[in-house]
Amino acid sequence: MEPCKPEKYFDVSNIHIGIDLDHTIINYQQIFAERAFSLGYTNHNVKMTKEEVKTKVKKLKDGEKKWGLLQMEVYTDGISEAIIMEGFSEFVNVCKERGISLSVISHKSRNNPQDAFKRDLQESALDWMNKQHFFEKSGFGFSLHQVFFAETIEDKVARIKILKCSHFVDDLLKVLLHPCFPESTRKILYTSLPEIDNAAVDHLGDWSRITKYLIPEMTNAD
Repeated sequence: MEPCKPEKYFDVSNIHIGIDLDHTIINYQQIFAERAFSLGYTNHNVKMTKEEVKTKVKKLKDGEKKWGLLQMEVYTDGISEAIIMEGFSEFVNVCKERGISLSVISHKSRNNPQDAFKRDLQESALDWMNKQHFFEKSGFGFSLHQVFFAETIEDKVARIKILKCSHFVDDLLKVLLHPCFPESTRKILYTSLPEIDNAAVDHLGDWSRITKYLIPEMTNAD
């Protein structure tokens, strides 16, 4: 897919980039497959994507409940094994150098009613971010005021609108194509799949391609 050409009306001071958290910043690698195996939901500890694991688990008896419990495992205890998506650090450095505002907006409820341990997903995410130096000036330089959690997709989309994000980066089309998604916000689909194509978004790619797409826009406004 050819990226949209930069438009001259974009001013660096008016650029505010919103970013999803799970599977956009946080790379869970094979954690879904490994945790599904450890819970006895799959027979073999083999490499599978999140979607492949989801399909298998949901076909089991009480599949919806098991899928919910698996997500709890991954997003709480399992998150300690997660790493940062390749290229994200470089993207943040470019934005910091140019004074670009960033916000993290995640669809993540605090608890799952099916979890007997009542683990806090939001606290687990913040703990991971803290360990990855998100809130250190010598690290990513974020503040807690730049991180927002939404209980529903509708709340997430509403937050994007409230913050007046000029761009939003997400790995889910259902967020970017939500009927209430603000028209003035550019839709950027995070994907590591080079063959994917979707004309409904303004741009798509991994963090390297996203950074290269945004830099000319910012430069043009200088």
